[in-house]
Amino acid sequence: MMQNVMPNPGFGTFRLEGETLKQSIHVALEAGYRHIDTAQFYGNEADVGAAIRDSDVHRSDIFLTTKV
Repeated sequence: MMQNVMPNPGFGTFRLEGETLKQSIHVALEAGYRHIDTAQFYGNEADVGAAIRDSDVHRSDIFLTTKV
């Protein structure tokens, strides 16, 4: 049985928001990143979700971490 392993490195989203965040995640996913890191404190979780939904990468291929 194959286990999912957290990809390293992860793409951090601290201090990113709006269109800059969406474009940054798009570029990161195109570059091969599959680990996206965010936090409730960053206030950008909705934009992170929108960027992932709008990408060509299937959600099941992305390892998303968040912190409270």
